Amino acid sequence: MTNSTETNTKKPRPKWRWLKLGVFAVVVFITLLAAVVVFENWRGRRAWANYRAELEAKGEVLDWRKLVPQNIPDEQNFAKTPLLAPLTEFQLDPATGQVVYSDPDARKRIDDIFEGIQKVRGLGYWRKVEMTDWPAVQSELRSQTNSEVAEFQALMIRKPGRPVDDLQFLFSFSKDEMNEIAAAANRSYSSFGSRADKDSSVLLSQLGVVKTLAFAFVVRARVELLAGDTDAALADWQTATSLGEALDGDPLLISLLVTIAVTEGPLQIVWDGLAQHQWSDAQLLEIQTTLEKRNLVGDAARALRGERAFSVRLMDQTLFPGGPPATNPPGWIQKFLLPSIISQNKISMSRIYDEHALPLLDVGGNRVRVAGIDSSEQELLAALNGFAPYNLLARGLVPAVTKTLGKVANVQNSINMAMVACALERHWLAEGSYPLELNALVPKYLDSIPLDLDEQPLRYRLEPDGSFILYSVGIDLKDDQGRIGKEDGTFTHEEGDWVWKYPDVQKQE
Repeated sequence: MTNSTETNTKKPRPKWRWLKLGVFAVVVFITLLAAVVVFENWRGRRAWANYRAELEAKGEVLDWRKLVPQNIPDEQNFAKTPLLAPLTEFQLDPATGQVVYSDPDARKRIDDIFEGIQKVRGLGYWRKVEMTDWPAVQSELRSQTNSEVAEFQALMIRKPGRPVDDLQFLFSFSKDEMNEIAAAANRSYSSFGSRADKDSSVLLSQLGVVKTLAFAFVVRARVELLAGDTDAALADWQTATSLGEALDGDPLLISLLVTIAVTEGPLQIVWDGLAQHQWSDAQLLEIQTTLEKRNLVGDAARALRGERAFSVRLMDQTLFPGGPPATNPPGWIQKFLLPSIISQNKISMSRIYDEHALPLLDVGGNRVRVAGIDSSEQELLAALNGFAPYNLLARGLVPAVTKTLGKVANVQNSINMAMVACALERHWLAEGSYPLELNALVPKYLDSIPLDLDEQPLRYRLEPDGSFILYSVGIDLKDDQGRIGKEDGTFTHEEGDWVWKYPDVQKQE
């Protein structure tokens, strides 16, 4: 029999010993994890504070509110014209964060006004050197026999006439609204007050309206050229061009992309008139002067800086009250786990703009340094190859920014080519022919020849029949001697040259 003394001194069972060790290990692990998280939170906040201080010392602005126009008088604000004002009058539901418009039908009414115009298809495209087949456009419009659009129903009642008659009839339904927009486009500012930092759907809706309006003015100007009314076409060109500059109230990447699209559209009006030798010297000078002032690269720099500040604000909203309810995590995650991740992501995200995008924009020279895009992107992606959570938001943004820079380069170069084309046409009007080389335009018709993406002057060639080819080497920086698109003839912006020329039937006689 075992005595009581031996029983009392028996060692604990192994399972209890391992349980105690396990609990101790867990406590140590949690303590160490908490220490690491606290340290990383401190390190992240400190790193971001230092990075921000360095940027602000260089004059950079990271406060989103300082980049958005404030307290603009209604009479100076394009967005406050009666047709558009309802789009600026809304509140955010505090429970859901969703937009509640004072007039929920405002957007639909605008869409209804321009629904018929939006269905105009089959228009020629200058990049493909295609003129518009107006009889085909008319035929397409008159094929809408079952349409519920009021304009088409009224069109079907009319006796078919010339294409220009049908198209002018179509535009008669929106005449008052377009006159209102044309008058408002001269206002000094444009701010829809989108509160994009609260709900991006507001901004997307407003940008969509601006695209709709710009398209309407571009099409109407082309119809006016068809009718031979160059003064009316020029007025609509000016309005459409102004709309391309009307999106600076919310300097963001999406606003820039819409600005690019809206800016490119009016160039078609210029091309149409030049292809038919319709513009007078005075009109050409007005167009040329307006184009010379257009600095899309400057718009891009402002938008990218705004996007940087906007992204910082959004990330801060995940840490502090005031963000959209749908995105706010539980409080303990906000206070304990997210600070270091958010701080480091703000640094990674900012570097995309500071080290990759903005240095490639030559605002003074009004051009994009496309030769550095690929190398800069690769270097930046390599630098962001560290701890994934600290670069989570940044890595996906690099390709989007790169693509946007390419679009800016494309349309700014198109603006430059349109400007040179106006000078060439003025030379043709005065001399009866195009010059042998572009330098002949300086200084009488141009102050200087714009530089191409490779820092050489835009390319120009006078053809044996007296016509010309004006072109840029394009984003690939390869001189394809004015070939459009791929070698197999497929149109693309990424290959071949960006060309400004007119169809064979419009060559100088």
